[in-house]
Amino acid sequence: MKPLVFLVTLFIGLSFAQDLSADELITNLTERAETLQDATFLVTGNLIDADGQEIPLEVNISMIPNEGLLRADFLQPDAVADNSVLLDGDDVYSYNYLTNQVSIFPLGDPEAFGGLFPASEDGEPFEFTLNFADLFEGWDISSQGSQDSDVGKVYTLRFDNQESEDIRLSHVDTTIVDGTWVPYSMAFYDAEDNLVAEVVFNEFTTDTGLNPDDVRYIDPSAEVIDER
Repeated sequence: MKPLVFLVTLFIGLSFAQDLSADELITNLTERAETLQDATFLVTGNLIDADGQEIPLEVNISMIPNEGLLRADFLQPDAVADNSVLLDGDDVYSYNYLTNQVSIFPLGDPEAFGGLFPASEDGEPFEFTLNFADLFEGWDISSQGSQDSDVGKVYTLRFDNQESEDIRLSHVDTTIVDGTWVPYSMAFYDAEDNLVAEVVFNEFTTDTGLNPDDVRYIDPSAEVIDER
């Protein structure tokens, strides 16, 4: 094949290359989540209240899925700066920096997260996971195509809530990094389709050999308040 013909053929092939389907993207996400040993990342963004006021969010996350461990160290909002939340198996440890107290709740107790993540209708407690097939089980999933970003090519998945009433969220738009299949951003919309939160996953690193004892660390001088 002559060089010019080869280049034309190549460009035509690239121009008609199709984005992955929603099913293909979910398969890639699921496979990556199932092989994930550990992950650390910085979540930044905004929470938007009923008056439209933006509340900055900045949280360092460390997680070891096979150990049932997830730690969240809050930098913003200012009201909870230097506080931490630790999910360890069936327990939630909520550390308050100002009082130097740690309250322990069972994972299934809605009060463990201030009612943010209540137990589901079948009684199963909230479980954080990067397996989006589990996280959005029962939601409609559609692919919104791909685009270039600061981290390279990303795909957008839209998750639509199928609950007919009493829903907090109508849909969630999530961008996924091509190749590494980890989340890059998420936008959450309420029942009236108002944007209520948007976050970006920064400095996402995986499988670095996190030490479970480091993830579990809580100031040994903290007063323990056991609510179990």
